[in-house]
Amino acid sequence: MSEKIVVYIEKIVLEGKGFGVYHGIPVYVIGALPEETVEAEVFRAKKDFKEAILSRVIQPSPYRILPQEDHYLSCSPWQTMDYLFQIKQKENIIRTCFKRFADLELPNFELVPSPDKFHYRNKIEFSFGEDGNGVFLAYHRRGSHKNMCKLNNGCVLAHPSINEKARIIFELIKQSGVQEFDLKSLIVRSSKFEQKSIAILLVKNEKERVQRLIEIAKSYPIDDFGIALSSYKNPTPTIDKILYRKGSLTLKEKVNHLILEYSIDSFFQNHIPLFEIALNDIAVNIKPNQAILELYSGVGSIGLFLADKSTKVTGVESVKNAVHHAYQNAQSNKITNYYVISSLAEKVDRKEFINISTLIVDPPRTGLHKKVRKLILESKPEQIVYLSCNPITQANDYNNLKEFYDLTFIKAYDFYPQTPHIESLIILKRK
Repeated sequence: MSEKIVVYIEKIVLEGKGFGVYHGIPVYVIGALPEETVEAEVFRAKKDFKEAILSRVIQPSPYRILPQEDHYLSCSPWQTMDYLFQIKQKENIIRTCFKRFADLELPNFELVPSPDKFHYRNKIEFSFGEDGNGVFLAYHRRGSHKNMCKLNNGCVLAHPSINEKARIIFELIKQSGVQEFDLKSLIVRSSKFEQKSIAILLVKNEKERVQRLIEIAKSYPIDDFGIALSSYKNPTPTIDKILYRKGSLTLKEKVNHLILEYSIDSFFQNHIPLFEIALNDIAVNIKPNQAILELYSGVGSIGLFLADKSTKVTGVESVKNAVHHAYQNAQSNKITNYYVISSLAEKVDRKEFINISTLIVDPPRTGLHKKVRKLILESKPEQIVYLSCNPITQANDYNNLKEFYDLTFIKAYDFYPQTPHIESLIILKRK
């Protein structure tokens, strides 16, 4: 049986958890707000700290509000936090990151709030659970790999078309008789520009139950849908083999003046309105007629936007599907000075750094690969534009570059309301 403790929460720490001390041991509580006394269920107990999840509020914060769904701790643990207070906490997180990891006191900066507090996500990955009533759509319970939270009405972070598509596919799943251990996940994405959604159901095997699922799907009233095999040995949602497809598994989205196409398994920004603002902020900070190199370039959304004010833009991307779509997007938008290299960022040839003025990076949450930092310090481009979904790794990367670079611009964007995640943009100039 899990340990339950009562603790007073002093503050929000960098990962968005509430921090308190229990019998001299630091405790990090998911879902707890500053100045609250809470009961929390411990899911990880180490010698020098504990991690826990909120189970009951004893003395609430004045900034606590009611959540919009019962599974909020699994998808958006800040649903119970007043939105303006969320923004303040995110500003504090960014300031603390740069002070702690780069010894830099940040000047005042803007954090752009989200125009939509809910229903803003254009992609959701659903998991599955099973109980006495059969299979159900689920999220993993935070702090556990086994326990699942049932999603009776989808998720309020998702665009409504995503929840509707997931509901229809779930009805198909129930009719087929597949069981939870046959299923891996369901990915659903939506496009505001095309006013449609696409989905792929990932299964772990090709057994009789899955074959029945495919047969029923053939006459089921759902378009732009696929079923794919994804190895149970790999926890990531890879598409190893398409077993069934009806319609398209790609979407087009309008981003500022560009029409960009991407596939069901490609990376694409989740919050387009704020991403457009970030693109405009990047553009006004880049001098015209420069050569640009973009690492982690995806389907080309940043580099293609900057192509009209550049002599040449070269993207570097390791995912073959994304490289394919980047070429297509350049052609369909009639952009002739955009090129793509299929490579990991850390393995790109050093010659690509020669004669560029601006380096653009939009890395995963883990930040820049150490070999990328080495390439930067060897070539020292005049300007670095760094868009990040993790200010911890962004600040740490800046710390490794600050001997040769000054931070001249910083701005943040609330891409992920109701969660502690933040998108931040910094621009570095060579000293």
